[in-house]
Amino acid sequence: MSLYKRILISVLSVFAALYGIVFYIQYSSVKNYLNEQQFNSVNNTVSSLSLVIPYQYEQNDNTGIEAAIFAAFDSGYYKEISFQLYKDDSFITRLASNDKSNVPSWFSQYVGFSPAHEKVVITSGWTQIGELVVTSNTNMAEEQLWQSTFDLSLWFFAGFLATALFINRMIEYILRPLGTLTRYAEQLGNNNFDASVSKTSVTELRTLNQAMQKMASKLKSEYERQQHVVESLRKQVQQDGVSGLGNRGHFTDHVSSYLSETKSCTGFLITCDSFEELYQHYGFEARDKVVKQVGCTLNALVDDTQLVALSRISAAEFTVCLPPMTVMEAEKFAKRVHLAVKQAFAPYTDLTDIKVYVGGAVTDTVASPTQLLSMVDNAMQAARGLAWGYSIHQDDHNAFSKSQWLNKIKYAIGQKNYQLRSIPTLSLTGKRKVHDEIFISICDEDKIYHAGEFVHIIEQHQLCAIFDRSVVEYITTTVTGNKNIAINLMANTFATSSFVDWFDIELQKNKDAFRHCTFEIPENAFIHFGQTVSEFVAILNKYRLFWGVDNFGRHYKSLNVVVQYKPHYVKLDYLYVSMLSRQQSCAELIEAIIKSAHNLDIDVYATRIENNVQKAKFIELGVDGYQGYITKSQSFVTE
Repeated sequence: MSLYKRILISVLSVFAALYGIVFYIQYSSVKNYLNEQQFNSVNNTVSSLSLVIPYQYEQNDNTGIEAAIFAAFDSGYYKEISFQLYKDDSFITRLASNDKSNVPSWFSQYVGFSPAHEKVVITSGWTQIGELVVTSNTNMAEEQLWQSTFDLSLWFFAGFLATALFINRMIEYILRPLGTLTRYAEQLGNNNFDASVSKTSVTELRTLNQAMQKMASKLKSEYERQQHVVESLRKQVQQDGVSGLGNRGHFTDHVSSYLSETKSCTGFLITCDSFEELYQHYGFEARDKVVKQVGCTLNALVDDTQLVALSRISAAEFTVCLPPMTVMEAEKFAKRVHLAVKQAFAPYTDLTDIKVYVGGAVTDTVASPTQLLSMVDNAMQAARGLAWGYSIHQDDHNAFSKSQWLNKIKYAIGQKNYQLRSIPTLSLTGKRKVHDEIFISICDEDKIYHAGEFVHIIEQHQLCAIFDRSVVEYITTTVTGNKNIAINLMANTFATSSFVDWFDIELQKNKDAFRHCTFEIPENAFIHFGQTVSEFVAILNKYRLFWGVDNFGRHYKSLNVVVQYKPHYVKLDYLYVSMLSRQQSCAELIEAIIKSAHNLDIDVYATRIENNVQKAKFIELGVDGYQGYITKSQSFVTE
């Protein structure tokens, strides 16, 4: 219960008690007065008749006695007046003819009066002449008490209501500075360290205000320091200091991560033999300047949405790894690279000959970064013997052409010919299962094709949104029960808003179908399709669905971007598994990235853990859970 409600209820309770006491005192006063009036009226009537009846008796005038009794009855408000004459045992009695009342029966039963009753023996001298009984009628007194109580209740209720409204406004005004501080604290809790708060005149709250602002400043400094640590470690571990591109380790880690999902890619090796001559004629500063220029040129030529790795792996060699493309597309790209890199040497006219060679390999069967480097190196050696300076080799062992793959994919989407398997993600807290991550395969003619074999075809033909929509529909209708499942979405699904619009409509129609679903958004999507991803995240948060980020840390520049969305968790990219086996600085980088997420209360899970050694290392670095073959995968039986 909020402090405002506690104070309001306490104050109103006190006022309600005071009003109740005053009401009871007023009510008791009215009741006692009316009750006393009854007894006084009965007593006065008895006294007056005690004087009249003996006189009439002495006159032997029974009619006079009766007339006196009737007159007394009519002049007051009585239920009964009776007189028994002893000499002949005759009775003179007058009863109220109408005993009905406008008072509610419950009021008469629980609150009403007891009638005033008095019985006396009338004497004349020493002779007892008869017995007089007078009983009051309580109807009038009850009606007066009821009306008084009703009016009093209305006035007290109106007074209490007015008091409650006044107190409500007063407490709101008094607690307004505290409410401002509460909202400021909520913003700090959401890691909005740049939030501001107005000053207050309340002494105690002014001290609290200053303390919170100091704390926010320190938290912001600590968070920024942590980001600088990540950036410096990244440069130390993964970046070439001259060109600004990745180093050989960067190439190895990123390509390994990419090849863990698919065996199809296109690689290029750019060799600049003229760097040595440039150094001899113009010195190392000119050489480093051209190296940096070549790095900028390659960055400009490569589409960030498609880039797997761009690195300088030796003094004169640069590598580029891209998703699969045709030989013709690879030749066009190699030609542009060759011309652009040669242009970087143009200002240095004393060079005898600018020697730049580009070798490319289009392959569907590469298994490792080392094998890819061997392929592109063979192509580059062939380029040395060509006048145009570039060569593309194709290593295509794929059983199907692109058109055949496209037909299989479209047929699987239309018929929903999918097979599902899952790998659980386990939390270190209580060793519980967080969810089962779903991996999709398509089926065709009793054969199963895993995602790595066809995802690049889906991306090339812009079918990501259609495919993910079909998969989500299939999973939500096929996987039943209370099993928590995680659904991976492709980055290019967010290239347009079609999937997001469809998803919003489906949730409006039947949000219960998604109550056990967790959605994982690739880190790439936050970099290239931020607007669409923001809309999707807003929908997930609106319906209180869990979501996380996949491939976290693959692009270092995205760390700050991703964490601002406050996902429930992030899954470290597979490249950190291979990095962990290298020098200690790699472990320090991973630990710094994990701390950056923890600073914002985001859980971090390691992925593709294959043995207990890897698991132990990641646990030591502070992950909240893990996923991989060590957790044992399983298949979903679907119809």
